Amino acid sequence: MTSGKPMIGLNETQLGIVAPTWFRDTFVNTIGHREAEKMLGLGPQVDAAKAKAIGLVDEAVALEEVFPRAEAAMAKWLAIPGALSFVIFVVKRS
Repeated sequence: MTSGKPMIGLNETQLGIVAPTWFRDTFVNTIGHREAEKMLGLGPQVDAAKAKAIGLVDEAVALEEVFPRAEAAMAKWLAIPGALSFVIFVVKRS
């Protein structure tokens, strides 16, 4: 995620839209029960530093670093034998 002004969160909550069970479960597994409870219940928007601190994003970098860092991260995943096949399987399943 790019650092600075961008925010991330669940604005659906502020509109009265309840997250589906599969999403809630994944969210809890990703950022932990307490943070997920606050994010799902109140729908706050958080900056990149907070998103990184709670585990919602892996990195918070300057705008010009987003693509190079994303490409570096993908290169690590794609270096694993069978990774591309797994990604294709997951995408087709969705």
